[in-house]
Order: sequence, then structure tokens, then C-alpha cells
Amino acid sequence: MKKLFFILIVLFSSTIIINAQTTYPTGDPTLPFGQLGISGQQTTRSGDFYIFGWSGDNATWIVLNGVEVPSLKQGWYLDNGQHTVTNANYICGFVTNEYYRDFITADLSNSNLSGYGITAPITSAVLRTTKFTSIPDTGYAVWDLHSVSTRWDTINTSYSAGSTTGQAVFNDLGTGSYYGNGVIDGSLPTTAIIETPLNAVAIADINAALGGIFVIGGRSDDFLPNPPPTAVTLAATNVAGTTATLNGTVNANGSSTDVTFIYGTTSGSLNQTINAVPYTVTGSTTTAVMADVTGLTSGETYYFQVRAENIYGAVVYGLEMEFTTEVAPTPSVPLSDWAIYIAIMLIGIAIFYRFKTRIA
Repeated sequence: MKKLFFILIVLFSSTIIINAQTTYPTGDPTLPFGQLGISGQQTTRSGDFYIFGWSGDNATWIVLNGVEVPSLKQGWYLDNGQHTVTNANYICGFVTNEYYRDFITADLSNSNLSGYGITAPITSAVLRTTKFTSIPDTGYAVWDLHSVSTRWDTINTSYSAGSTTGQAVFNDLGTGSYYGNGVIDGSLPTTAIIETPLNAVAIADINAALGGIFVIGGRSDDFLPNPPPTAVTLAATNVAGTTATLNGTVNANGSSTDVTFIYGTTSGSLNQTINAVPYTVTGSTTTAVMADVTGLTSGETYYFQVRAENIYGAVVYGLEMEFTTEVAPTPSVPLSDWAIYIAIMLIGIAIFYRFKTRIA
């Protein structure tokens, strides 16, 4: 009876709310096996799972430069394109054989920001969301945040099931630039407030959107029996002209986890990989990991991240960091060599003048 009641609530846009966790990984978990859903994503869970579902005001906020601003609007789209503009629920997940993706918006008009005492540029941003109820009440769902390219007036429109425009919006909500994610813990109380820091890409997009409406899209395709690993990138050490040591920490959170570092010379596009030492991390404590890289170019700036993948296929990344290799010094000439060079030069001058005197 409870399940039937929930389904009716979802389908007719009543009040639902969902759970989440105040801790989160710094990467984008994906799972390679399990149930294949309509959207093509796979999950370890054979039944429904979803997060959020609050209906009403003061459910979500965006904290800009430390100041909390209520969201303009939040809502969800079904994978069949259905959307009701008056529905304030922000369900995200897999329910009754259909995927939901959600969105949260912020009014970045000058008048709204000035009313909260916020001045540009924006240097920090945190998304705060309210939890209410969830399926399941144990385990973890992953909520990934992305940029949205669809115009706000298109998103803020009602669509019937089967609408191609609505389906395009659904797809857009989970496929843009990555803004960060949260891990949704089913055991949290319904009143829990989940804080998800937005990354540098999101902050840059917020600044670009100042004066208008900023939209964040969310998707939740993955269910985990245990929390994903956590990964933190630490500063590089032993940086020389062509070598450096990459550092980080990883907590496997109870599931065996393999660790690598990715690095390269272009921020956001790291195309080289090296195994960490240790390569496999287990248990539920924080473990230091490192990797010595060679063959670097002197005087070059490199970017790197630690990457952790557990046995369930959940992948997380530490934040990107950078270092610059040392410039190779100009080879010095030993003093003894200088003496030889000077002697040769003097002999050359003497021969030149002697030859010139003879000609004269």
C-alpha cells in the first residue's frame, strides 16, 4: 500500500522528499553492471531508488560567496519528456521503470544579488538541498551535477509524455560540464540538509551567467551498497626538471579500490596515467598514495588528479592540482676550460698580427 501511495505521489506531482549525505566524493561515480534502465545507465540495484522530492518553497539554496540565496525554482523531467511547470519536486533517480532527472535554478540578476549583499565576482558556490524520504532507506545513491545548455524559457515549460523537446531537456540535464556530486545516504533523517560544493567549472559558469538565470542539472543513475571511495589530491613533491612525485590520499570505505594518477599539460584534459603506490587500497581508513613520474619536460606546467575505482566500478577523482617542473640550468664552463679557450684566442691573435706584419 505504501509503495502504491508513493507511485501515485510521483505521477501526480505531490509532495515527496528524499535523502542525502553530508559527505561526498570529489569525482563522478559510474557503475558498469547490474540493472539496465531506460536511459541506458546501469545500477547494482534491481528495484527503485531515488533522491529528493520536496514540494514547496525554501527547499533548495545556492550559497554564493558565503551568502545563502533561495533557488528560483526546482523540478524534474521524466525520460519520456514529461514535465509539469508547477511541480516543485526535484526527484532524481529510477522509479517504476522510468528515470527522473532534476534541475535547480538561481536568479543571478543584479537586483537579486545586491538584495543579498553579494557582489561579483563569485569565488565560491555551494548547493544546499533538503532531504525528506527515499527509496531505499539504506544504501547510497549518487547525485551528479552538470551544466545545462537548454534555454531557461524552454526548461520552464510543461511537456506531455512523448514530447521530443521534453526528452531533449531530460538528456541535457545530465550530460553537460561536470559540477561535482553528492552521495545520498538513505539512513539520514528527513530534515537533513545536504551541502555540495560546486567546482571551479561551475563557478566560472556562474560568473558568466551573472545578470540572468543559472541552471544546474542533476542525475542519479547509480546505487551502491557501500559509500564510494573518497579521494584527495595533495601537492606534488620532489619536483625537478623532468621528474616529480604525485601525492594523494584514498579511503576505500570498505570496498577494495584500485588507485591511479592521471596527469597532463592541459587542465581538464589529462591524458596520461600511472599506477599509484600502493595500487590497491582496502579497509575504511585514509591511506597515503603516491607515484613517481619521469620523462617530463623542464619548465612545463603539469596538472594531475588522483583516481580511485572500487570493485563495484564506482570511480571518484580528487581535485585537480598543478606543478611546474624546474627549468634546466645553462651548462657552466669549468674554469680550466676557460683558460684553454683564452689561450687559444691569444695564440690566434698573435698569429694574426704576425701574419699581418709580414704582409706589410
